[in-house]
Amino acid sequence: FVLSGCGLTGKTEMIKIIQAEKAESIPKWYVKLPEDEDELIYGAGTGLSSDLQFSMDKAMHQAKTVLGDKINNKVSMEMKTYIADNSVTGTNTAVEETQKVSKSGYKDVDVSEYVVQDKSVTIEGIGYRTYVLLKVNPKGRKNTAPVITKETLESVQGKARESLDKL
Repeated sequence: FVLSGCGLTGKTEMIKIIQAEKAESIPKWYVKLPEDEDELIYGAGTGLSSDLQFSMDKAMHQAKTVLGDKINNKVSMEMKTYIADNSVTGTNTAVEETQKVSKSGYKDVDVSEYVVQDKSVTIEGIGYRTYVLLKVNPKGRKNTAPVITKETLESVQGKARESLDKL
């Protein structure tokens, strides 16, 4: 069973769909992603659905999410510690409680201009399992918004103030 389609690049893509019976049907590149480089990062995803197109859509979404996480992820952590002493009772017992909260996330990250490096579709039960491997140059994308650092902004504002003062 072979599927032919047209992607964003206008290329015809051939995908061989096989019956998944063993773990060997999982692509090696899915289990062990290629190493990221300065000019190239990889993201893989998988999707399972009784509808072939939906399984592909789910796999693509998951792979793009991995790329977004690698391109721009902000992590924050907060730690609180509470220590109480009960020396009044003479038992000299201390109570300590520590809470740690961390979060990770990103929003509105441009993962456009990716390339589908590899794709595999298997039949799993009565559904289709799609695996997809995407690659993108995180620095070489044309559609990225310019990054303005705080220092650059302060420098431009300072020059604008100087020019205004000279008027």
